[in-house]
Amino acid sequence: MSSLANDAEARHARRGFLFITGAKGWFLVCGTLLNLSLPRLLGDPVQFGDFGLVNTLIAVLNAVMVAGVLQAVSKRTSEQPEAARLVRASALRLQSAVGGVTLGLLVVLAEPLCALIFGDPTLAPYLRIAAVVTGVYAVYAALIGVINGMGRFALQAAFDVAFASLKLVLMVGLVLAGYGVEGALGGFAITALIVALVAFRVTGRIVPPAPVGHVSPPLVGFLAQVMGYVFFINVLLQADLFIVKEAAFEPVRTALAAGQTAWLTGLVDVSTLAPGADLAREATSALAGLFKATKNVSLIPYQAVVAIAFVVFPLISRSTFQSDRAATRTYVFQAVRTSTLLVFLLATLIAAGGDTLLDRFFGAAYTIAAPALLPLLAATAAFAIFYVLASILTAAGHPLDALGLAASAAVLELAILHPVISESPPGGVLLLRAALVVLGANVAALAAAGLVLSRRLGVALPLLSFARATVSSAAALAVAGWVPGHGLALIFVRALVAGVTFLAMAWTTREITRADLALVRSTLSRSPQA
Repeated sequence: MSSLANDAEARHARRGFLFITGAKGWFLVCGTLLNLSLPRLLGDPVQFGDFGLVNTLIAVLNAVMVAGVLQAVSKRTSEQPEAARLVRASALRLQSAVGGVTLGLLVVLAEPLCALIFGDPTLAPYLRIAAVVTGVYAVYAALIGVINGMGRFALQAAFDVAFASLKLVLMVGLVLAGYGVEGALGGFAITALIVALVAFRVTGRIVPPAPVGHVSPPLVGFLAQVMGYVFFINVLLQADLFIVKEAAFEPVRTALAAGQTAWLTGLVDVSTLAPGADLAREATSALAGLFKATKNVSLIPYQAVVAIAFVVFPLISRSTFQSDRAATRTYVFQAVRTSTLLVFLLATLIAAGGDTLLDRFFGAAYTIAAPALLPLLAATAAFAIFYVLASILTAAGHPLDALGLAASAAVLELAILHPVISESPPGGVLLLRAALVVLGANVAALAAAGLVLSRRLGVALPLLSFARATVSSAAALAVAGWVPGHGLALIFVRALVAGVTFLAMAWTTREITRADLALVRSTLSRSPQA
């Protein structure tokens, strides 16, 4: 971010980006270890499918609680830092009520919800355990929102690192102890409780006393709009898994009734099924497990740009609140440019792994989903940049625009996805078609968000950066394709070759310049100069 309102703020923002990026990097490491280990530790795609379905549903609800509340609280805190204690108190009262009600409803209505969403009420016990996470997240998000709004990025990063580390240890540990899916979800819930208690104590100490007579900024109206936006953006991101599970029942039953079982080879071990077991349920859970594992791999580029959204959010919130149009334009342009470069680079590294990547990471059964990996990577790249644009619109005081864009894209995706899956043959073809629909919806969302951003803030998308990043990715994958072999070591060699080629092309096309390198050196130095 090259020319911000002043040098001190510029350097603070860049250092904040490094803190949050480092924390998100550790989060990615822990998440990757979970995503790689749980399919193997749980034993088969069916159990991982059951875990993935419940975990994904909870992820949508958690995102509403975390991202929605965090952004709303951060905005009010960043606009009036002196009112941070009042904002904290107001947010805690509100979110304690919201979290408690949500937890109660999930516990009481677990069976009908699982029947409605998944077509499988047997998942209800898992949902009841996971509901604890959602209830706690409602409060935890308000506390992290205060920290983010105060610009305490290092502290926010510390909480991210602690949460990711403890979550990995407890989830894997309880699964290894023999508690299966219940242990994985229970470890998540225990982590949330511990870290939320620590955050409550820490924020109570760091927020300044409120000035006498100061009134807390309004929170509820803006919060409702942001939570609506976050809900739909996570439907767009996550609900495809629910549709794969639910809509696949019909083609699976049709295939089984016709005696077509060859596609089950490697997917479901029929010989181990208990008498009377529902083979269609097992098969659809397995397909969902394959899609979930592939989606997890494709989500890595999105996770990387979350740090950019975290850092730029309070900056744009403050610059628009102060009507500083020049600073706002600079924040927006550089945030989108940086996001584009980072997303394309990471997607290229993963794509360079080739068709055997899923086999080497998860096991032979997951190769069925290999054709879906590349379109899912492209879809997530488009979604990641769309997420940054939507976060910018929200920070600038236009949450209804972000809500409308996310809702439209989610409805478009789900409306097309269900009939496509229900009319597809079960197996790899079904997963590939699902991935292509997801890709189309996310590209449409990105294009629409670019138009809205240009109209609202007068900032055009850096199309030249998109073009240069695309050329760099194509060249990198072409060069990496010359590396022969399919072993795990060779997957990493291809990724390394692709990464070096991408960066070389980005330098050659002047997407990365000496000025960018100078900013990196300045940020890492101890000098007070920005």
